[in-house]
Amino acid sequence: MKFWLLSFLAVTLIGGAVYWQVARPVTTSARSPDAALAVAGSRVSWSANHSERGVIALGRIEPADGIVEVSGLVGDRLEELNVATGDQVRSGQPIAQMASRQQRQLEYEAISAQYDEAKSRYQSEEKLAMSRIRVADLAVAEAETVELDIAAQKTKLELSVRNREVAQKDFERLQTVRAQRSNLVTDQESDQQRILLDRAIAEVAANDAMLKKLQQTRDLRLQAARADAESTRASLEHVLTAVPLRSLEKQRDLAAARLKESEIVSPTDGTVLNLLARTGETLRGPLFHLADLSRMVVVAEVYETEIKRVRPGQIARVTSSAFEKPYDEEGLRGIVRRVAQTIVTPELRSLDPLAMADRRVVEVVIDLDQDGVSQASRLCNLQVDVNIIDETAVARP
Repeated sequence: MKFWLLSFLAVTLIGGAVYWQVARPVTTSARSPDAALAVAGSRVSWSANHSERGVIALGRIEPADGIVEVSGLVGDRLEELNVATGDQVRSGQPIAQMASRQQRQLEYEAISAQYDEAKSRYQSEEKLAMSRIRVADLAVAEAETVELDIAAQKTKLELSVRNREVAQKDFERLQTVRAQRSNLVTDQESDQQRILLDRAIAEVAANDAMLKKLQQTRDLRLQAARADAESTRASLEHVLTAVPLRSLEKQRDLAAARLKESEIVSPTDGTVLNLLARTGETLRGPLFHLADLSRMVVVAEVYETEIKRVRPGQIARVTSSAFEKPYDEEGLRGIVRRVAQTIVTPELRSLDPLAMADRRVVEVVIDLDQDGVSQASRLCNLQVDVNIIDETAVARP
């Protein structure tokens, strides 16, 4: 009986305590400003007036240029890895080699050989076709030289026509004299003049026929030579098109790109943060993370209601117990560089159980000074407390 009575009393006390914790009013004004600073881990002392305090937020440390995920061919096996966590690498430095590299090398060499053979054939066919084209062009030029013969023949024709006209006049004059005084012109003289006239007429006819023949020959030769030249050029285009030089060139470029993918090189200067795969594993995701740790920033998540107090150029203090001495007490110094223009859901979670769970924030980028970089570069993605000092804030010496 006593046991049941004690159990009842214990349950009653626990229930009452739980009810009091749930039912009691909890407001932001119920918490003192100094308590809020203590929860945030602030190392800055402020005056008593709330309006003179800085903006307090959670933040995370990250490289200024972000973290680069270096990947390989998904599904390929990692054959060789030349770096370890913490190594410094330069842009373009070979880092890893995939198992498919040897096969891709053979593919590239095979395509390159096919391309070289096709190129050699292409050049030979082109050279032969160009020679044929030159021969055809010479034939055209030779056919055009007939114009000189035609011009000479025209001259001969004109001369023979004049000779015929002279012979015709002489014959007619001789016949007139013979008709008037027959004793002055013998039959022999009349026949000789007639023969001269007939010869002149025959020369005109022969020269005219030769001119027409030369003109026809010129036309036929030109047509044949030009047709041969056009046919040779068409044959050249057909032969060169039949050689798949351009497609082989693209295949070679593709094979070169695939070969290049089988060797992983560093995309930028930086430090290897962590390896995500080991030699012999088949890649299912990124190979490792790489970052330039020479410039570090803090991305602070500032409450949307407090963002109006934040501007570029303000001083900020970043604190965390993870820093080495004396920075674990003094904190790191930074300058607000950029304030985002969008309101987002926070990624960082406060350890304060009384912190608002439905808050909305604006990301603020803070550049750390050189001392801060040396500390922050060892702790990428560390969650820190950030105090962005307002113009009226008073920092503790």
